[in-house]
Amino acid sequence: MMDSYTPRSVKVLERFQETANTVTLRLGFTATVQASDYAFKPGQFNMLCCDEGEIPISIAGASEQGYFEHTISILGRVSQHLSLAQQGDYLALRGPFGQGWPLDKSADLLIITGGIGAAPLLPLVNHYLSNPHWQGHLYLLHGIRDEENFLFRKQFEAWQGSDKATVLLSANRATDTWQGEEGLVTERINDLPHLDFKKLTMLSCGPEVMMKDAIKRLEEKGLQDENIYISLERNMHCGIGHCGHCQIGGQFVCKNGPVFAYPKLKRSLQLGL
Repeated sequence: MMDSYTPRSVKVLERFQETANTVTLRLGFTATVQASDYAFKPGQFNMLCCDEGEIPISIAGASEQGYFEHTISILGRVSQHLSLAQQGDYLALRGPFGQGWPLDKSADLLIITGGIGAAPLLPLVNHYLSNPHWQGHLYLLHGIRDEENFLFRKQFEAWQGSDKATVLLSANRATDTWQGEEGLVTERINDLPHLDFKKLTMLSCGPEVMMKDAIKRLEEKGLQDENIYISLERNMHCGIGHCGHCQIGGQFVCKNGPVFAYPKLKRSLQLGL
């Protein structure tokens, strides 16, 4: 069984320049036994390692052929170094870490994401849409800054063609070519068809201000706290809950999250922790 705490060598199989400051790296283990032992749940993350250090990055995709993908936005020294990795280069990773999204929901799902916050939800969307036994419908609301920063465009366009999904897009700044709406993604909640919000499950990842606004709007419509799941991004260093950098209230985001059932964090978020 793979030791999640020991860095493992991975090779950059492909590199995709998503936007001016965001890349996706498709990685594969260099040892066959590591590839066969590796398994993750949608919503978990890896610690990606390079000469400059390591940072937590959500797992944005994977395949049965043994590769997996990380989308990296350049926010600091380590992420900049990782973003410069080219096809054929070698990196290291530890993981997977943390708790993932619920995979056993049978009713309708509402997913609200913003920007690169869509990354940890991509495997979850594919999980439900590819499950022939899932009887629900997926409502996907995604917000972007502008069209130049529209990550994962192909995936969203593909989901728009699914009869099991309704996709509503919103840009803070719309251009003449933009096909979605302009404004806050949370405003698109009012564009949803008549739903039984008491039975709906909402899953969200993105800026905390966006998730808090979404929760407020949906609770007014009857959404229950126990049916809300959010993924947090905090200052995670160790990945195993030892260093305490990512602690919020009594929870460690790296160990107890990053996906949380909302009741576990409600008071801490209301206090602004």
